[in-house]
Amino acid sequence: MKGVIWGLAIGCTLGYLIRKLQDDGQFECINECADKCFTKSKSEFKEVVDAAKSKAEKLKDQLKSVVTK
Repeated sequence: MKGVIWGLAIGCTLGYLIRKLQDDGQFECINECADKCFTKSKSEFKEVVDAAKSKAEKLKDQLKSVVTK
């Protein structure tokens, strides 16, 4: 029971501190950094998908030429 009470006390304290830091604007730089990373990873993912599609089309064309011979 003691552990539960300590856990609740620590959790409430950390929640209050995080909320206070958020209100003070301390997490805005983290938000901007996360947004930049998400945008970069999204564009890189699109590049990988496009490359995979082009390779699949090239392979399809090669298979068609082998089958028709």
